[in-house]
Amino acid sequence: MKNLGFVLALCLPLIVKGQAGADDGDQALIGLTNAVAIAEEFLKARTLEAEMDTEKGRIVYKVELVHAGRLYKLTIDGQNGKILRAATPWFSGIWNGLFAGNRLKMAETLKPAAPTLAAFETQTGGKVQRLDLDIEDGHAYYDVRVTTATGTAEVELDALTGERVDDQAGN
Repeated sequence: MKNLGFVLALCLPLIVKGQAGADDGDQALIGLTNAVAIAEEFLKARTLEAEMDTEKGRIVYKVELVHAGRLYKLTIDGQNGKILRAATPWFSGIWNGLFAGNRLKMAETLKPAAPTLAAFETQTGGKVQRLDLDIEDGHAYYDVRVTTATGTAEVELDALTGERVDDQAGN
């Protein structure tokens, strides 16, 4: 009987580790909306773009934000929500001055995108897959790709009100 206890004491950590390793691949993703919330809170910034990607076989969320006129890019682990990387692209000053200055200025006047996305997910029962801030005729819109039980749609949301402006069903 002593030997059985000894064998269990040796094998139990290996069995538990094996089960944990099997579950690691099945761990749920945090979702793009949560990644945007993490990024906005971390930098006290406003989101310009967000998308899911893979790096070295790992699911990540890449979020571009603006704070105090500067562009930031955050990479967030898709499973645990940890910020893996935060960077300011070296070319951002040139790019912003030439092409994106108005977009960045307007983005900073908006409220955080995460609550708007969360409300939209609740309303549709879907999951946001991509977000892109567009400025048209001086008005801010989020171009959003959302996946629901019935398929995928490209939707335009008013960035000030969160109201749906336009949508086109897709697959």
